[in-house]
Amino acid sequence: MYSTCPKCRRDLPAETADSAKQCPWCGVLFEKWLHANLRPDEMPVSNPASPPKWIAAARERVLFVPPDVDPPTFWFRVALLVTLVVWGASFALMDYARLHGGLPEINQSFMHRVNLAFHEAGHILFIPFGRFMSVLGGSLMQLLVPLVAVWAFLYRTRDTFAAGVGLWWVAQSALDLAPYIYDARRGQMILLGGVTGRDRPGYHDWHNILGDLGLLRQDHLLAGAAHAIGTLVMLTAVTWSGWILFKQFQLLRR
Repeated sequence: MYSTCPKCRRDLPAETADSAKQCPWCGVLFEKWLHANLRPDEMPVSNPASPPKWIAAARERVLFVPPDVDPPTFWFRVALLVTLVVWGASFALMDYARLHGGLPEINQSFMHRVNLAFHEAGHILFIPFGRFMSVLGGSLMQLLVPLVAVWAFLYRTRDTFAAGVGLWWVAQSALDLAPYIYDARRGQMILLGGVTGRDRPGYHDWHNILGDLGLLRQDHLLAGAAHAIGTLVMLTAVTWSGWILFKQFQLLRR
């Protein structure tokens, strides 16, 4: 019935989670706690159409709010979230189709340099999987690294706010790729090494990727999709992190 104590929020032993009626950590009786803390209309009822256990477990994991709130850490995170909202909005509003001196505006950001390091590492790491995966591996790696961070925060440290920040990074990385995809056919963007796709045929990742897939003429459409998805994921990330902070603020007031 319970995998986490509703009072102390600690995980219950797996072997007793389905049948436990009392928390082994804080000693609270679950039924008594529910009657004392929930209104009648909030009391759980038997629902034959309830979602599968894995969905309930995932929802509980994603919406977990740590019971202990440290005020300095809380207010630092509020400031960080405000920064990410403003910074993220600036990325989402950038014109991914326009180049400034041969480079898109997003390439001037600090985050582009972070993404670039993982992008180049991805080309090397995916070499054993063949030429196509080696080329795709650069873009894939700059998305996988923040995704792994999200997973680690959710399942290793159980820090849902930090996982939301990681998801913001995933979104920013997708926005970072949109100009590169858009440039697949025109080949005007200055690439690493100071050359363009037109200067060195076969050097532009997304010209090669979309060319191999027969999707080269869809480069502008796919770039727009990457930008739109990145924007939606970024909105999801800041909303998620904001909800966690709101719940922590309620605990802080108590």
